[in-house]
Amino acid sequence: MPLKLAAGPRNYLAQYIAYSFGTGFLYLYTGTQPVSGGGSHSDTKLASFYLPSSYLESKGTGDWGLAAAYNPTNTSAIAAGTIGWARHINGSNVTDFSVTITSGGGDLEINNVNISNSDSLDITAINITMGET
Repeated sequence: MPLKLAAGPRNYLAQYIAYSFGTGFLYLYTGTQPVSGGGSHSDTKLASFYLPSSYLESKGTGDWGLAAAYNPTNTSAIAAGTIGWARHINGSNVTDFSVTITSGGGDLEINNVNISNSDSLDITAINITMGET
């Protein structure tokens, strides 16, 4: 049976993870997400986004997501390929995300995962969910 968390610890853990992201860069890569967060890889970087500290907000019990007031758009692809995963880096804090097309259910959802060089990219959702109650 999976671990079940009450609302208090669930909110605390989700908030802690969201705040650890802070200001930083989100890099989009080809290939498969490394097994461990921050693990080494040889995938091609396809694009990057600068994310300010205010890009996440609470969406309910244990859930954090893209702030309604923040719209990270118009980043251009620097290479062609299929986006397989993403990595957020803020100093020594490194977090890896699964990536899907919009409404695909990934940790990070983007308007297009099959990109050509110079395509315009939009993040449509970031989903951070902690445990069950």
